[in-house]
Amino acid sequence: MHGGGWKNGSKSSGKRGAWIVPHGFAIASISYRLTDVGQWPDQINDCYAAVRWVRKHASEYGLDGERIGCWGTSAGAHLAALVGTRPYPGKETTSSRVQATADWFGPSELLTMPPNNVGNGRTEEDVASSNGAKLLGATVKDVPKLAKDASALDNVSEDDSPFLIMHGTADPGVPISQSEKLHAALTKAGVPSTFVALEGAKHGGKEFISPESNKVFLEFFTKNLKSVK
Repeated sequence: MHGGGWKNGSKSSGKRGAWIVPHGFAIASISYRLTDVGQWPDQINDCYAAVRWVRKHASEYGLDGERIGCWGTSAGAHLAALVGTRPYPGKETTSSRVQATADWFGPSELLTMPPNNVGNGRTEEDVASSNGAKLLGATVKDVPKLAKDASALDNVSEDDSPFLIMHGTADPGVPISQSEKLHAALTKAGVPSTFVALEGAKHGGKEFISPESNKVFLEFFTKNLKSVK
């Protein structure tokens, strides 16, 4: 699930995950409605629909539809984390639940994201035009219940999928505390969660695709998808 502040980006960025294919995995990079055409929960509903489509058509591609993981970066990680924690609220004939979730530097609590709040030089006008406000259709102050619905931290439960969370210690866009709090909540709920703080890394960058990071990533999905039946 691609990043881009929910306002830009495309599924073409999923090509970066192609390196894992020779290890016995298939990659499906998805699109979701951006904020110029839809507000919450359109984005997460598109993600659920993508999981259902993959599961329903898995056998046509020689895939196991019972073992699906999701992975996202930044805004895409925000959505991936919600797919891993927030069950679809309606009825489903095909499940949208996933069996593993990788979250790379995604915001987990919209109510506390700095751009969504006045302070440190940010004005009411700045907050009203923030990516979070565009996602929700209003500021988090005006729609706190909606902001919580759109936050993985507020949707954690004991039946969530295992998580791998990676975040740079020098991220200027999404504070690492967003990932620290999510990891702590998952762990408290009894959900297997691995948290990797990449020293000096910012909002993405070479540290996330280093041999060491790739090893952790591959081992996580191998353990939770390939090794489980």
